[in-house]
Amino acid sequence: MPRAGRWLTRTVLALLLVAALLVAALLGAATTESGSRWLVSRLFDRAPIDAQFQGFRGRIDQRFGFDQLRLRIDDTRVEIARIDVHWRPALLFAGMLDVVEIDAEGVSVALPASEPAGIELPEFAPAWSARIGRARIAALQWHDGTDVYAADRIDLSARMDAKALHLSRLKTASGALTVQGHATVGFVTGFPLDAEISWRFEPANGEPFAGRGKLGGTLARIELDQTLLAPVTLGLTGGVYPLAARTRFDLDAQWADLSWPPEGAALVTSGGGQLKLAGTTDQYVLETEASFAGTGIPPGNLKVRGSGDRSQLTIDDLHATLLDGRVTGSGQVRFSDVPFLTMALESAGLDPSNFWPVAAGRADARIKLTVDPAAASVVRAEVEQISGTLGGFPLSGRGTVAVGNQTQFRDFEVSLGENRLNAHGSLGERNALEFTLDAPALQRLGADFGGSLKAAIKLAGTSAAPAISATGTARNLRWTGWRIGTAALDAALDLAPNARSRIGLKATEITSAAIGLDGVDLTADGTRESHTLTLAARADALEVSLSAAGALTDERWNGRLETLRLNEPGTGTWELAEPAKVFLGTGRAGLERMCIRRGQASVCAQAKHGPDGAQASAEFRAIPAAFAAPWLPAGVRASGVVDGELRWSGAPAATALLELRSESIGIASADPGAAIPPLQLSALRSSARFADDRLHATLTAALPDDGKLDAELSTDATDASGHRRLSGQASARIDSIAMFQPLIGQLDGLGGRLRANLAVSGTTVAPRVTGEARLEDGHARLVGAGIELAGAELTARGDADAIAIAGRARSGTGVIRLDGKLMLDADSGFPLRLAIEGKDFRALDWPEAQVDVSPTVNLAHDGRELSLTGRVDVPHAAIRLKELPRGAVQVSPDEVIIGPAAQKTPVAPDRALPIRAQLVVALGEDVRFDGLGLGARLGGQVALTQNPGQSPRGNGRLVVLDGRYKAYGQDLRLARGEFVFAGPLDDPGLDLRAERTSGDVTAAVELGGTVSQPKAVLSSTPAMPDEQVLAYLVTGKPLAAAGTTDADALASAALSLGADRAQPLLQRIGAALGVDEFRIDADAGLAEAGLEIGKYLQPEFYVGYAATLADPSGALLVKYRLTDRLRLKARAGKAQAVGIEFELERN
Repeated sequence: MPRAGRWLTRTVLALLLVAALLVAALLGAATTESGSRWLVSRLFDRAPIDAQFQGFRGRIDQRFGFDQLRLRIDDTRVEIARIDVHWRPALLFAGMLDVVEIDAEGVSVALPASEPAGIELPEFAPAWSARIGRARIAALQWHDGTDVYAADRIDLSARMDAKALHLSRLKTASGALTVQGHATVGFVTGFPLDAEISWRFEPANGEPFAGRGKLGGTLARIELDQTLLAPVTLGLTGGVYPLAARTRFDLDAQWADLSWPPEGAALVTSGGGQLKLAGTTDQYVLETEASFAGTGIPPGNLKVRGSGDRSQLTIDDLHATLLDGRVTGSGQVRFSDVPFLTMALESAGLDPSNFWPVAAGRADARIKLTVDPAAASVVRAEVEQISGTLGGFPLSGRGTVAVGNQTQFRDFEVSLGENRLNAHGSLGERNALEFTLDAPALQRLGADFGGSLKAAIKLAGTSAAPAISATGTARNLRWTGWRIGTAALDAALDLAPNARSRIGLKATEITSAAIGLDGVDLTADGTRESHTLTLAARADALEVSLSAAGALTDERWNGRLETLRLNEPGTGTWELAEPAKVFLGTGRAGLERMCIRRGQASVCAQAKHGPDGAQASAEFRAIPAAFAAPWLPAGVRASGVVDGELRWSGAPAATALLELRSESIGIASADPGAAIPPLQLSALRSSARFADDRLHATLTAALPDDGKLDAELSTDATDASGHRRLSGQASARIDSIAMFQPLIGQLDGLGGRLRANLAVSGTTVAPRVTGEARLEDGHARLVGAGIELAGAELTARGDADAIAIAGRARSGTGVIRLDGKLMLDADSGFPLRLAIEGKDFRALDWPEAQVDVSPTVNLAHDGRELSLTGRVDVPHAAIRLKELPRGAVQVSPDEVIIGPAAQKTPVAPDRALPIRAQLVVALGEDVRFDGLGLGARLGGQVALTQNPGQSPRGNGRLVVLDGRYKAYGQDLRLARGEFVFAGPLDDPGLDLRAERTSGDVTAAVELGGTVSQPKAVLSSTPAMPDEQVLAYLVTGKPLAAAGTTDADALASAALSLGADRAQPLLQRIGAALGVDEFRIDADAGLAEAGLEIGKYLQPEFYVGYAATLADPSGALLVKYRLTDRLRLKARAGKAQAVGIEFELERN
């Protein structure tokens, strides 16, 4: 029988003998302490064990205890410093061992050293039962001859019957580990185990670990089903073989969505993985596979296979896939007092653009990695080779980097295309590092980089007093959102006591999303104990310059702002009133009272930051209201001055107070001759206070004619849903709103009375408004439309969660009404619904055009887009256009203008509200057009459709009725005229026919196609050539009866048919008129295009007349050929010119 089995058998027999002898003794000596001592001594003398003790107390029939109890069973020794037992021996007669309580401390069990051998548990079928109410053991040690196991304390309750041992309560603690739970061990073959435990491990440094789960199987093979709950969650299953010669295990851990650290921002994450560990502590195999990602770590998958023992782990194979490539390696971890790691790694095909903002490429590398916490260089990486491409350019590198007491670079260099980086030396307690960068093509790094950068840096001195010398230049530097046109740095910084330093930095064209500077010039000179600096910066029209002096002592900079000058055209020049003290230190900063002044205006500020938080304050005195010009509409100016104070504190909670006041503020037109009354505010008072997460703001002002403005708003602290409750009120009494005209463009003659009395409640997300605001007797002239609005009334009435809007106005003989609601729903963008109805409302009133409309339109706005639906009838319109000058020129859509006229005009970004519309526009019976020789009545209707981001489209037709065209001697009747809309609104289809009857001849032109591509067809009754039809249309007579005075009109009519058809027609017309030249020259551009008519009086002598669209008055042309290659040319008109033309032909 194995040694452990023999020891267990003898122990049980000894305990049974002791129990039997104790039962016999209970009838006598056991009832006294001295008798109990004598009985115990006799029992130990006769027991098959060697037992000794130094102290005994109590009675053996109730409570007793030992001090320094030593037991020896064969080669096994048990030592107990103290043990106390409370039991009830009388129950032994009933076959029950009943122990009420056991309390022991200083327990040591030592087994003799021997070759490991498995434990074979004997068959165990007790004929008696037992109970332990509570057993407490402190400071337990178990020596098995090789290892030592210790427990700080054990606390348990147990009972045993013929079938099983039940541990109803078990709690142990050993160092940082605590375990508690309950278990049952059955007394059948294999001793089946059923237990549930929870455990917690709290190391002195680091995150605590906690878990719970079940134990099953048998005592020979304990099956684990555990869950790690903290600091991360993972599952652990497998088996442990504690009775084997050497304890074996076969464990499998799995996890999903693991992150580290568990709290705050995760540095490393794993979407899932598995770890398998099998063997004994002297020989085990490890396999793991997991996904990974993290801060600065590209996502990938990792596989590791290794084996080890108590002293080391050998990593046989490491394989990781990431960045479309792979990393492989092998190495070893030694487990000594200080762990030691060595790894050989190789990467292939890594594309860094998959994770970092650089150009695409492929990188390979070979690296030897060593981690030795006991060495001076804790981490050492020998980069044997970096090779590959980036953005199509060669990438290479090599060198050694070691991190420990000193960070060392040895022959470290990296190159990408033309760009080179080199580093050599060390950084730490003593610095001796040289760093050079020559990057003429930073765009090689990727799309976010650009320009050139060249720098040389030397670092010397100590960590406490480093000395840095640096020179560098940059051109067209670009990095993410930053741009720098040029930069130059020349610095020598030495922080040793009394050592002189200097810094010079110049940069131009510095831009980012937040700032835009034309230039920065920074200089600094002096020692730590006494130095000066100057700074000048320019941004558009703003110029800032300052100078300061200071000293750096005990990690704190104490300085003095000597000068400060700000110059901006809109606000003038501001200068520092007197020097101001400033300091900067670790966790502390401060600015003593500093004032800048411009005339009577001043701004004073002070601030500090420290362990108690940050505070700041500012005072404003006599600040001109004209400074608000950038926020006012164009053509509006402000007058008056404003005073105010600002107080802010960030500790213990943020508080702020802003107060503004002015005795008089005026807002008026910038045009001194404008007859517009100014908006005058007097006794203006405004304040806003934020404290205890609550805001309270007020505004009061007096207006002319006893008008007033009064508003107040408060918010409560943020509730659990992130909202704030509102309460407030606003009231206004204005007898004439004419004072607001300077703020509203395109209005003239503004007037009316305004009364408002509103109350606000609800929350910031769902505000509620009650009360009413009313405009009465409103009137104004819309300058752009030329209409007069009169009798305008507008009412806005708060109705809990909405504002009801109603209004009306007159224009011409008609009226327009609107009715709707503004919903007070912030989440939905404060939706607006309006119904607009009107009849005979004058919408346009120009001398050339008057238009009345009768709309029935629904308007809606949902915070994202504006929608219009309904119908607009035009019952009356009269359009009367003057005749355009015959020489008027319009720019062709395909003409490109260059030169001064083509200078770039700033275009504001398109911030127009997206519009979705479905409107029907219908023309009534009284819509007429008269102008440009055309007189007609118009009719029809078009359905307009507009979708956001798309051009408007139309569907329908406009009809020309009773049309007649009379101009330049022409008298055409429009027999048919329609504009057909079935697509883009600006390119309708054409279906027009114009006729002219002269005697028995009817000439006609039909126009089809579209506005952008018209197609003209000539016809006549009876049929005749096109040039004859054209002559009848233009002159009302045949071409033979036309003269040269009709040539201009005939040429214009021919050109209207298109250039391809015009030139043949002109040739035939010219022949009929008896001239040698009759042509249109359009090659020079539309402005220079025109008609030329001429005749050769002799073969060498030509006389003609030319008129262009830009110069319809014309000019006389004379050409005389001197030789075959030389020709004299003269022109006489508004301008005279004489020239000689020379012809040269080349093959």
